[in-house]
Amino acid sequence: MILTGRRLTAEEALHYGLVNRVADAGTALEGARALAAEILDDSPPRSGSRCRS
Repeated sequence: MILTGRRLTAEEALHYGLVNRVADAGTALEGARALAAEILDDSPPRSGSRCRS
């Protein structure tokens, strides 16, 4: 890829481990929000921090 400049499809990138998930067309924002919520839910609370909503 680096030497040839060939572009990969999303499925190829997933297969090679370059990405960990692929979203269907038109659902990327919804998927990003779900991933952000998952990360936030699994994160330990920080003392003294304020969370904006």
